Amino acid sequence: MAGGLAGVSSDEPFVWRHHKYALLYCSFFVLGAILYGYDGTYFTGIVAMRAFLQRFGDTVTNGNPALKSGTLSLLSSIVQVGELLGSLTATVIGGFGGRRGGLIAACAFVSLGAVIQLAADGNIPQLTVGRLILGMGIGQISNCE
Repeated sequence: MAGGLAGVSSDEPFVWRHHKYALLYCSFFVLGAILYGYDGTYFTGIVAMRAFLQRFGDTVTNGNPALKSGTLSLLSSIVQVGELLGSLTATVIGGFGGRRGGLIAACAFVSLGAVIQLAADGNIPQLTVGRLILGMGIGQISNCE
């Protein structure tokens, strides 16, 4: 007979307290997808804000501060580079610390990346490094499950 759970049913009710740790870990792991979507959405809006352009603008167009296309491309795509690096390091970190260690490291990278970005007042290299580290955390949290 072919495998699968198609005909399996249970009369036992689902008890939340028996599965609380599994549900807690799964809720943290879903953060990888949420963070990926959130970062892409909010950063697109931020780079168009006047205050952001006044602090980080590296050129002037029609009397208004603006970002060069290369700078905008770098700031937008460096997160994916970080995600690749985070995905590659997730197995190493997970090998030493297991899923819990991988999750803690991912949360630390995301937090550190966010703090570095918040502290970058007009400093594009610092903002770029913060986005790279944030991407590493997103890549790790996406792969440590």
